[in-house]
Amino acid sequence: MAWARELTEPERIEITRKAARARVELGLRRYASPRRVVRAVAKRISRRRTTCLGEDELVAEATALGFLLGEQWRLKLGWRWRYVTDGAWQGFAVTTMDEQLVYPCVSRVMTMLADQNEEVNVVTVFKMVAAGNMPPARPSGYQWLS
Repeated sequence: MAWARELTEPERIEITRKAARARVELGLRRYASPRRVVRAVAKRISRRRTTCLGEDELVAEATALGFLLGEQWRLKLGWRWRYVTDGAWQGFAVTTMDEQLVYPCVSRVMTMLADQNEEVNVVTVFKMVAAGNMPPARPSGYQWLS
């Protein structure tokens, strides 16, 4: 059974700092639209997955891009950051306010960077949720989006 907790202040600061650094690395202005940022993240994932990343580099890239991606979900869609635990998986994710839906940004970016067979679907999922096309779920149901 999944559960989530609020982030600590140091965790919030880390997310904000790493997301801002990723935004600069992608050449995006501070007030770029969330859709533009999500497209830039998808392009970066597509480019970087063709290179051989070491483990540390993979984790750093996935963390920075995942945090930047999650910030767009928070800003545009009104989701919030939580630290989610579900069985053996635990990590930062964005959730709807009632925790019906969960999107594990860092984990998804890590998977897309590490596995060239994995579809880079961050734009598609973002647009789907922004349009209100979400699967049915119950409050605190922790339905995972991928």
